[in-house]
Amino acid sequence: MIKGVGLVLLVLVAIGLSLRSIGVAPFLSEGKRSEVRLASVAGNPVKELPPEEGSVRLLGTVYIRGAAAGGRRLVLLFEKGLVSRPIVTDYEGKFTYTLPPGHWALLAPYLPGFPGDIRFDIQPPVQKRDLSFDVSKGPVTQTFTLAVHAD
Repeated sequence: MIKGVGLVLLVLVAIGLSLRSIGVAPFLSEGKRSEVRLASVAGNPVKELPPEEGSVRLLGTVYIRGAAAGGRRLVLLFEKGLVSRPIVTDYEGKFTYTLPPGHWALLAPYLPGFPGDIRFDIQPPVQKRDLSFDVSKGPVTQTFTLAVHAD
């Protein structure tokens, strides 16, 4: 168990260094239920984003070693120790996540149990230094497409 936790922390640190310094570390159980057990790293408590939906939707596809990854779990990591609810891709590797109202800065996607490099592209482009979304209440008015590549 300690080796697994160490590996998860190592992967998160690598992702954080490639994007920016992160202060969260979710530990996703691989048990029968898709629950998220959250921890605290660098003094920042980790907490799930509110469940309500706002005006910004993320449509994505997860690719592992170039192939669409159906039935794959992922979590989106945000600044200030925030994470999305667990998301599961459909059989074509696609997922949808609607952000709650507020200001959210995306750090990276996280695929529990995946030991390799993870990168992502977003369309339309958002400033690379600040992947921030200002989300208002009401129906979806903006959609961004994420391609998550795990190698």
